[in-house]
Amino acid sequence: MCSRVSNVLSGVPCLIDPVVAVLSSVSSKVSSVAQAHWTSLAGEEVSGDFSSHWEYIKDQCRICWGMASACIQQVAQTFYRFMTCVPDKEEVMAAVAQNGSALQSAPKALQADKEVVLVAVAQDGRALRYASAGLKRDKEVVLVAVARNGSALYFASAELQADKDLLMAAVAQNGLALSSASSELRGDREVVMAAVAQDGSALFFTSPELRADKEVVMVAVAQNGWALRFASNGLRGDKEVVMAAVAQNGLALFYDSAGLKGDKDVVMAAVAQDGWALEFASEALRADKEVVMAAVAQNGGALRYASAELKRDPDVLQAASSR
Repeated sequence: MCSRVSNVLSGVPCLIDPVVAVLSSVSSKVSSVAQAHWTSLAGEEVSGDFSSHWEYIKDQCRICWGMASACIQQVAQTFYRFMTCVPDKEEVMAAVAQNGSALQSAPKALQADKEVVLVAVAQDGRALRYASAGLKRDKEVVLVAVARNGSALYFASAELQADKDLLMAAVAQNGLALSSASSELRGDREVVMAAVAQDGSALFFTSPELRADKEVVMVAVAQNGWALRFASNGLRGDKEVVMAAVAQNGLALFYDSAGLKGDKDVVMAAVAQDGWALEFASEALRADKEVVMAAVAQNGGALRYASAELKRDPDVLQAASSR
């Protein structure tokens, strides 16, 4: 909140209190004046002149109500200043330096001020969302934003989403920024390699050709084994690719497409990384004592996926209980 607003609010109580006091005094004043004058009249003859007393009472009422009106008007003006308080550039700069998203509440003119927006996106790149359309087309501003939060590329203009330099900066910070790239750049091997190296799941946003590129997929699954699910069908059945995936995340065994769930080398690598991967092994390997021992050694709970015979095996039970 701007300092002027704070100053205004701090003054409101001292304005309201006098109004309440004045309104109370109006009632008591009128009451006391009326009582005093009508009491004095009680001792006068009926033929006395009442007009002077009545005028006096009206004059006192006018004075009291005038005081109340002045106070009420002052309070109204104070609230008007509060409601129309427009923060200046210095106040907005201070706010966005602490919280970039504060740009959302800035006046339109300051959302179009490059200096202000640069401070905002340097603190939180996603503040680019609140910048003017013109600044969303400004490469310098967008570069600062994506360097801070790669996902800010989503708010950049279409022209800049097709700018390779900007995209490289964005995916270096957040590989999933590839989702905001132009279709052409999603098929750019250099860009995609940078994206999947930062987050293997970015493989989902690449072109079909690059999902079938073994080198690209190897980089992706080495970073995130789950990325195997986005690889081409052929590579999901490639033993080298699957081995790399399960070494990073054993549960990636689920996405094998070529019967590698029955390959002992692959399954051993998978259960060594995560014992729960035994669930996806072939029936034969779930009855293989060496495989099951490796699985329960990593996670005793994997025993539930072993064959009925091995669930009763003393060695297996002991290994499972120790985990």
